[in-house]
Amino acid sequence: MLDVISEVLGYAPNVKIAGHNQFDNKGCPSFFIPSWLKQLDIPEYTIEWRDLFG
Repeated sequence: MLDVISEVLGYAPNVKIAGHNQFDNKGCPSFFIPSWLKQLDIPEYTIEWRDLFG
C-alpha cells in the first residue's frame, strides 16, 4: 500500500489520503489510516484527519 501511496503522491502531491472508514461507518480498514501514515513520515498536509465516527 505504501508503494501505491508514494506513486499517487508523485503525480498528485496535494491529494488528501484517508481510510474509507473515516467517511463510512465500517470496520475496515481495521486501523486509523492517518496515524499509520504519520508513522510512515507521509507529509502531514496530505493526511486527512477527519473522522466522522471516531
